[in-house]
Amino acid sequence: MTERLIITSSSEIVLKSPTVRRFMENRLRRQVRDALRRKGIRHVYITKGGGRTYVCCSDPEAALQLILRIPGIDFASIAFRTEPDISLMCNAATECLAASLSVGQSFAVRAKVVDNKALSKKEIEIRVGQAILDRLADKALRVNLDSPDKTAYVEVRGADAFVYSDIRDGSGGLPVGTQGKMLGIFSDVALSAVASWMMLRRGALIIPVCLEAQRDQSSVPLATIANSLSRFREWVPVPRLVALILRTEGVLRRINEMTTENVSKLVYLGSILRALDAIATEEGALGVVVANRTMLDPAIISRCRTPIYQPLIGLDERELEKYISILGIGPGQVHEPHGLLAECAEKVPDLALLLDDRELQDEVMSMAKNRETLIL
Repeated sequence: MTERLIITSSSEIVLKSPTVRRFMENRLRRQVRDALRRKGIRHVYITKGGGRTYVCCSDPEAALQLILRIPGIDFASIAFRTEPDISLMCNAATECLAASLSVGQSFAVRAKVVDNKALSKKEIEIRVGQAILDRLADKALRVNLDSPDKTAYVEVRGADAFVYSDIRDGSGGLPVGTQGKMLGIFSDVALSAVASWMMLRRGALIIPVCLEAQRDQSSVPLATIANSLSRFREWVPVPRLVALILRTEGVLRRINEMTTENVSKLVYLGSILRALDAIATEEGALGVVVANRTMLDPAIISRCRTPIYQPLIGLDERELEKYISILGIGPGQVHEPHGLLAECAEKVPDLALLLDDRELQDEVMSMAKNRETLIL
């Protein structure tokens, strides 16, 4: 019997110790199942073996697109599972390559045999390769073992054989939540989502924090931020994601009373980080993710005891455009202004005193305490 399923690999997880690896693999399988069920894909059955995870479901094509977004998945492909019979493997390999190879192109067959002494790697490669040449003779195909246009992969593992060809790169990294929780500031159209996504891929479960602020003309409306947040949500493989909304009117009012326009940018950022420090303690978050691309002022950092992460700080414009495109937010957003990340050109010697203003601190703590939630 031959069936279609999805084969995945998690290169970084296999480097862990047996206990940690088992923990991460179990978390990843649960997240794959949750992500597929959330999109209405039924009959999900997941098994593992030999560094691979196998996903059977009602719609492999749709499931593949979802699985490629899940952090912890290094690559994935739709595969045929058959018995380790050479004729069945020849049929599956031919079907894999028939639609993708054009006239005159080249191919190769790469085999791997585990726990099966009836077949050898070399025998599979020769016989499957010859079958492809014979059955697709009208395409005048060539064998090229060094740089083929397409490759058919045949993995024999015990009583099963898996045949696939179209390998797709996944998100890589570690399963979400295996490295704890973090707060991710969402204050602009694109860069906030990229910063949080980068930490998501390192195993952090991101709790989005949206800022409803009209600090100046460069501020981004909450509705626009929500669109970026919805794109980010598609990469978070949990059934229920809770975002936080901070209403900043009181904080902005007090800042405007005590500072000039330029200085207010830094005081505003310091105030937001102070609020997030209090929220992080309550939520059990281990860090705060910001999209600033330059080092923060020490006076600002000192107001947040929770570690601050700046994953965009070493990226250039080309890399940012690439990640924005991957997230599906759209091109041309790297240079868009956004109030929270604006830089202050002047040095502010009394910044610490401004941030410690008693009335401002009261407004900050009130903002943190009265935060709203949004279920995604």
